[in-house]
Amino acid sequence: METCELDGLWTEAESTLLASLAKEEDDPFDDFQDSSDRTADIKPQNASCTIGEYRFSLEREQYLQWQEQLRQTVGFDENSIIAEIQRRLEL
Repeated sequence: METCELDGLWTEAESTLLASLAKEEDDPFDDFQDSSDRTADIKPQNASCTIGEYRFSLEREQYLQWQEQLRQTVGFDENSIIAEIQRRLEL
């Protein structure tokens, strides 16, 4: 290891530490680069439906199919979707 011209600023322990850090080949951020292992165990959440004091859940796939059918019927405009849900609930 090269020493700086200002000898005495680095103790032997500091020089050894710096040398070991320079030799370290492990990237401390490796755990953050591939998240596939962490996301493999994540299960899709069910959809929670609430109307006033009534609450129930739907399987996510069932909800997504319902949502797609609704959007195909009335479009993607939020007000149109809400109006259609209210119509279907006879509200």
